[in-house]
Amino acid sequence: MSGPYSYLQTEETLWTVGSHINGTWAAVTDHSDEDEAARRVAFLNGGPESGPLSDAEREQVRTFLLGLNLVGMTPAEADAAADEIARILGRS
Repeated sequence: MSGPYSYLQTEETLWTVGSHINGTWAAVTDHSDEDEAARRVAFLNGGPESGPLSDAEREQVRTFLLGLNLVGMTPAEADAAADEIARILGRS
């Protein structure tokens, strides 16, 4: 069974989220931003992911929405949709 989650800076610009299982570190995810790692730890430990979307998260949402291209979404519309998704998630 895993214990509480935490994160470690494993490289100069990399933070790894994980937990200790039977005394051994078990990595779960890697993040290029310390704030992203902290939010993931909070979520994995039972709390909500809080705070605004990071620039990387926002760009992932925007890229995903543009990739759908279901309605010919413009980049400005993708930005507005990313803002709305962040608002819905309580992270705006």
